[in-house]
Amino acid sequence: MHMGILLAGILLSIGLELVLPFIPLSWHRTRLYIAVMAVITLIGSAFLLLARGVSVDSVLLILLVPYRCLNIYRSIRARMHARYLQKVTLRTSVWLISAQAVLGLALVLGHYVHISVGPALIVLGALQIAGALYALRHLRQYVLRAKVRSDSTQIYTRPTVSVLIPARNETDSLEQCLQAVVASDYPKLEILVLDDCSQTPRTPEIIRSFAHDGVRFIQNDEPNDVWLSKNQAYHKLAAVSSGEVLLFLGVDVRVRPDTISRLVRRLVGENYEMLSVMPYVNKPAHQLGLIQPLRYFIELCLPPQLLGSPAVLSTCWAIRREALQRLGGFEAVRRQVIPEAYFARQLSGSDE
Repeated sequence: MHMGILLAGILLSIGLELVLPFIPLSWHRTRLYIAVMAVITLIGSAFLLLARGVSVDSVLLILLVPYRCLNIYRSIRARMHARYLQKVTLRTSVWLISAQAVLGLALVLGHYVHISVGPALIVLGALQIAGALYALRHLRQYVLRAKVRSDSTQIYTRPTVSVLIPARNETDSLEQCLQAVVASDYPKLEILVLDDCSQTPRTPEIIRSFAHDGVRFIQNDEPNDVWLSKNQAYHKLAAVSSGEVLLFLGVDVRVRPDTISRLVRRLVGENYEMLSVMPYVNKPAHQLGLIQPLRYFIELCLPPQLLGSPAVLSTCWAIRREALQRLGGFEAVRRQVIPEAYFARQLSGSDE
């Protein structure tokens, strides 16, 4: 009986998740109902699976549940172009569901075919320890390489810096970000904030309230099939800015008064063309969630050979305008999910 309910719940969650990408974005309420039903059946199936007993296969099977929930949430949040969002979420769903199907098959075979998992667990544990030690070694190398040598480096040229902030449906976070940026001690600063087609009037109101501090309001156009929304926002900001150095900030970043000065000092002093900064996360551990720490781990603990580019984060990165133009600008990465990784990869040959 329980097995039948479990199977029905799994099949229902799969069906709902695969249908969701095909529901028009304008059907907000319908999409929300389907997403909630999919998440409820998915989590319910996970609890039923745990009730049948804990095993390696069942735990691995359940570990994929949060990723499926995140994929459903991404589909509901709809921060990409509709056609691209459909393609990405559907592809992710197929991969995650396929992985769970393989683990589910292993669980069923393990139930009917009794195989000793002791040696396998020992090998798996040894591989995990080896992987952790390798990641720790690579992280140490990154920290030593990125360590600031001296903040007293004298620079004789101060390039103009354009701080470029794309924002969409933001509230207090954007206001706090701008308060921090306008308090910067860097003398040659330009601040531009782009309203990326917000659905509420609060975002443009916040931006315009900083006009007396020199913050420029930029209105983005609706993205077309050629561009990802974020990349189009970057392209628009870069096109209307005038700085020699372009500093892209996320609205969650809070800079100190000397942050931009120190960043420019490092960029000029080390003769870099691009620089990415990992902001200090000032949140309790229970508020960090899963995605951001996982992204930090991937960027810092895995070698660039596996990732295809040096560590780079979209929350805070700077690039010289000349280097950006030389690499084709954002038109070269219209559909790339992490455009800054492309520029880092192209510039990494000269260790920049």
